[in-house]
Formats: sequence, structure tokens, C-alpha cells
Amino acid sequence: RLAVRLLRERPQVVNIHFASPSVRYFIALAPWLGFRVAVTCHGSDVLRPLPHDAPHLAAVLTGADAVTVVSEDIAARLAQDGIAPSRPPLVIANGVDTGFWAPPASRAAASALPHLVALGRLEPVKGFDILIEAAALLHANGTPVRLTIIGEGSEREALAAQAARLGVEQAVTFAGRLAPPAIRDLFQAADLFVLSSRSEGMPLALMEAMASGLPVVAADVGGVARTAGGAAMLVPPESPQALAEAIASLLGDESECALSGEKARARALAFSVEAGHAAYAALLVDLATRRA
Repeated sequence: RLAVRLLRERPQVVNIHFASPSVRYFIALAPWLGFRVAVTCHGSDVLRPLPHDAPHLAAVLTGADAVTVVSEDIAARLAQDGIAPSRPPLVIANGVDTGFWAPPASRAAASALPHLVALGRLEPVKGFDILIEAAALLHANGTPVRLTIIGEGSEREALAAQAARLGVEQAVTFAGRLAPPAIRDLFQAADLFVLSSRSEGMPLALMEAMASGLPVVAADVGGVARTAGGAAMLVPPESPQALAEAIASLLGDESECALSGEKARARALAFSVEAGHAAYAALLVDLATRRA
């Protein structure tokens, strides 16, 4: 089916996002159909590849004509693992549409229960179990919160069971997969964005929350610190206690919380969608016109 589609489309370049084993099909067909292959690595595909993906990673990235990564951390990891693409990986940062992802005209008055929001695939790498445990600690320590988790994945039932076991099922809402306008509405109505991941490249959800003017508490993994640029409160990964303490600290200081949201918005403005598009366009044109 892939060969038929490629024969019909006749692309000059195929840009595949995430370094999965399926890239090997494109690499195998490229010489016969006359296109070049560019692979974009986003984070977990390199930093925490799935067990059945890991054995293919070197072949995928050394077989591609070009490799892009969303952060310096991913490029450093490839070098550390001895994976050397045909030419050095090109860092093209994720961009965020700061016109769409923007603060509300005015923030609503704080509610009795602070509202935390998180976004991502409901998979172990995103650490939502850590976040739910942190929410339970907050409740136990006299700082009850509401938590909305946006996204779908294989861990949904397990996470819901964990929330029930810890006695916070009424405080945790699993919103499922939402369209961007609905996500933006939640961001604009929330008090705090929390990222509890075990691994990240350059998390787009973090950038969108920051562009929305949300204060951020995030696990210090992968490219998170570079992305946040000092505009987020960072905590050690895998620590519900540290996460709970940071959330309570930020929520307990109204002026610091407001300042943190302003810093987050200012930092997000540094990431231009247009610059990212231009970098990809230049790469694709170069590959399409490069001689063998």
C-alpha cells in the first residue's frame, strides 16, 4: 500500500515524524522511487524508545538522508549513543502559534479550589500517575485542588483506578482528546499547568500552556529547562512530593503566580512558528535539489 501511494504521489522528499521502525520501509523504497527521506525526532522516540523500536533506531537514523531534532538534548543523546546520521542532526525547535494560544482578556477570579490542567498521551512516559499522587498529597496536606487531564491512551483505566484508590476521584477529570479551541478554553480558565513527564524533547503542550499565560510547574527532564528558559518552576522527576510542594508553593503566592504567568507568555513569544516553517522549507528544498 505504501509503494502504491508513493508511486501515485511521486514525492521528492518524505519527512517522517518520530523515528519508528516504519521509517525503514521508506528508506528501502527511496532508491527505487527516487525520493529522499528526512526523519524528525521529537523526544521519547530517542530518549525512551519503546522496547520493540529501540533495535531499529540506529538503522532508521543512519539510513535517512537527513535527521532533524526538536532540541539540543536529543542531538546530544544520539551522539552519546554513537548514532551518527549521514550528516549532523539539524535542530529545529517546535514553534507555537502565539496568536491562537494566548491569555484571556482577563483572568477570572480565583475559585475556591485551584484548577490544575495537564495535557498529553495517557502513557507511562508522561507521568500522570506521579501527578495524581501529587494531587492526593495536596489534598492530604490541606491544599485541595481540581485536576483536569487532557488526552487519551492505554493508561486511562489504570489512572482512574489510581485516583479512586487515593480518594481523589472526585477531584480528577479525564477530559479525553479535545480539539485545540477546547484545550485553549481550559488553559485560559485554569490556574496552573503541570507537566509531570518522565521524558520529554521539546514539549509542545508546555509551550502552548506558556503562550496562554499559565504559570507552570514541570519535571526537569530532557529539553524542558531549555524550553521554559527560567519561566517555570522545575522539580526533580519521579517525585510526587516535590511536585506537590512546588504546586502548593506557587498557588500560595498570588503575586508570584501572576508574575510566573507573565514570564511564561514572554518566553513563549521567543518561539516562532514562522521560523520553524522556514527551517523545514529550506531543508526540504535542499534535499529535493541535492545531487546524489
